[in-house]
Amino acid sequence: MTVCLYPDRVDIAAARVGPGERPVLQSLESFERGGSDADALMRIGKKFGLARTNVTTLMPAKQYQLLTVEAPTVPVEEVREAVRWQIRDLVDFPVEQATLDVMDIPAASGRQKSVFVVAARNDNVSRVMHNFLDAEIGLDTIDVHELAQRNIASLCAEPDRGIAMLSFDDAGGYL
Repeated sequence: MTVCLYPDRVDIAAARVGPGERPVLQSLESFERGGSDADALMRIGKKFGLARTNVTTLMPAKQYQLLTVEAPTVPVEEVREAVRWQIRDLVDFPVEQATLDVMDIPAASGRQKSVFVVAARNDNVSRVMHNFLDAEIGLDTIDVHELAQRNIASLCAEPDRGIAMLSFDDAGGYL
């Protein structure tokens, strides 16, 4: 189950994904938002019984930055901290106030390995988490648009074939 908050609406999508199967969309609904994030989530949570469901949501597009940097040559358990210092001049807020996630980018042999870094202000991540907590909705994952689309595309891809996926929302388009 995915619940996405927008300025004027709340979108909810539910899909079933079985092992080795393509995802099947079970429902897709959009509701007028009305009120604060917490109020909207509380109404939607009660209507759909989301207290018993772990959901995914998306960070609002303007509340994170997606960066590409060279992969640091440090032990795996130190990658986040090393990347934190690599991006200090690339983010528009103090890096000490950032929640980070790092994802490897496959590299061809002989090429420098790179990583995607998602950086969001701690207070923005905390606000999203608390809105779901206050609405008694189990929040499993906070994702970002670009990587959520990549994850969906990977579930639909056929082995050894490319796939393109185009989507639009209030923030723009993603390919």
